[in-house]
Amino acid sequence: MDTLTESHQIELILLSIFIGIIASYAALDLAGRVTSTSGKTRTSWLISGSVVLGAGIWSLHFIAMIGHYIPVPVSYDVVLTVLSMIAGMAGSFAALFIISSNPHHPRRIALAGAALGLGIILMHYIGMAGMIMPAEIHYNSWQVILSMIFAVGGALLTFSFWHWYLNELTPKASIYKSVSALCLAAGIAGLHYTAMAAASFTPSEQSSGQFSFTIIETPLLTAGVAISSVAILTIMVLSTAVDRRMSIQSQRIRCLFDNHPGMIFELDENNCIVSVNDAYKQIMGTDYLQILYKPFPLLAEKREDKTRIQHHLQRTLQNESRSFDMTLTHQDGTPMYLKVTTIPIVIGGRVQGMYGMAENVTELKKAEDKLRTMAYYDYLTGVLNFRGYQQKMKDIVSQEENYQHICILYIDCDGFKEVNDTLGHEAGDVFLTYFAQLLQTCTASDDIISRVGGDEFVVVTHTPAKEEVVSLAEMILTRLNEPWIYDDKTFEMTASIGISFYPDNTTDITTLLHQADEAMYQAKRSGKRSYHLYEQEQTIG
Repeated sequence: MDTLTESHQIELILLSIFIGIIASYAALDLAGRVTSTSGKTRTSWLISGSVVLGAGIWSLHFIAMIGHYIPVPVSYDVVLTVLSMIAGMAGSFAALFIISSNPHHPRRIALAGAALGLGIILMHYIGMAGMIMPAEIHYNSWQVILSMIFAVGGALLTFSFWHWYLNELTPKASIYKSVSALCLAAGIAGLHYTAMAAASFTPSEQSSGQFSFTIIETPLLTAGVAISSVAILTIMVLSTAVDRRMSIQSQRIRCLFDNHPGMIFELDENNCIVSVNDAYKQIMGTDYLQILYKPFPLLAEKREDKTRIQHHLQRTLQNESRSFDMTLTHQDGTPMYLKVTTIPIVIGGRVQGMYGMAENVTELKKAEDKLRTMAYYDYLTGVLNFRGYQQKMKDIVSQEENYQHICILYIDCDGFKEVNDTLGHEAGDVFLTYFAQLLQTCTASDDIISRVGGDEFVVVTHTPAKEEVVSLAEMILTRLNEPWIYDDKTFEMTASIGISFYPDNTTDITTLLHQADEAMYQAKRSGKRSYHLYEQEQTIG
């Protein structure tokens, strides 16, 4: 049987696409407010966006159908026509509901795209089923499948670009938003006109599609579409006015965001970075895109730091501002020290993420470390000074369970006065540096070395075995016996060493040092070049 000849009014085709673009833009604009609100306000924006988008999909379809001509009278079943609109709105509602809670999650983008695509498909084919005419519709299966691909693909692209739009506060945002609307309109129009190309109409003696007692004639349908289109345009104008006001506010906020010298960032409810200002690149030397959508605690390198930062972020999500320190690694490998403050974002009484401010305190930290070094370390030899020794011993006492046995070797350099008198203080300084390095080569990495006087050093070792301590003392004396040459002069340096044990000799740290000092003097009185154990009465060496 011959098919009916079809034609389209190009003006109405262009109008349908225009309405589709406007409706898509307005609906996405309304839906964008859903992500920044909660409670009843959120529901209102969600419903508004769904109605506008559903009506826009429906209007595009029926404007195009009004412009579609076949040489038979056509009217529409009112029930199926209304159902087609409901299908479009339901698909829109489901998609916006899915995407609004987390528009950046790939799974939600996919589900929302599928839901909206299904709504567009149902709207079109239910609307086509509602045609009442003395003709039958036949479809080309492959073209029907292609039309569905257009619908779902357009919806997926829409939410992909929408995700970038919501994350951008620069002028690029309007570009992403426009592209998102164009993708949606293209998906709707692509489905409609591909599906119409898949349809062929053959004459029939009995009218098809008459499922109710009420029909909609084309003039009435035209009026309905016109009313729907005017409503969409009105909402578009109002939305644009609201957008302009919000854009001014956003630009003011963005100005503060971009120009603040410290790093400012935004985290979502999963502690993932959704936005960060340009100060990050100045601080870290890398582009912020490398950290976008990654969990903030992962920026720290040490596991204990990640756990600590995670704790602070969880407290912030409980509506509590927090401050903490963290260390990052610059692109060149140097450590960067930050002072971070996090503030909860509360919308509609619910915490929906947080803002963070990170101040670069690297130079301050270096200055503090330098002052600490000057306070606790000997400027000449680089080992601990007496104050540093005292602090270390306090730490040992506070961790007594980890240091059940310690030993102090109190070392005095014999003949140091001769070096100073013969070669001057500069040579004496060179020797002291040499001797400190000698001690470092003789001791273990966890032993403590301190210069507690002019030519007096203390070594604190954690070994409980006296035999090992004696071996250490003998090693120091042997190494020191090696000739020391300075300015073409050779010196044979020696030392006197006093040794005391904790807790064998005493359980008081201060007394322990005095006992080692007393044992050292006993070694000197016994002829120098020797060591003496505090608990013994004669020199061994």
